[in-house]
Amino acid sequence: MRVFLERGEGAHLTKKIAGVYNFSITRKKGAPPAKTWTIDLKNGNGCVTEGETKTADAGFTMTDNDFDLLCQGKLNP
Repeated sequence: MRVFLERGEGAHLTKKIAGVYNFSITRKKGAPPAKTWTIDLKNGNGCVTEGETKTADAGFTMTDNDFDLLCQGKLNP
């Protein structure tokens, strides 16, 4: 996702989605987050950074597998 946004391929998404999101990824349901990422689909071409931002529009906690399915459009958010 990071490379996709860095190449400018997600520029259309920033206009459509216009949000900044924290995604906390767990190894299994109910486990503490192993990593948290900020996905900015509000500014410029968008970007992905490691860590959490306090100014996110929303935050989500999910397993790595569920995040993968969500990104593929195979999981109903």
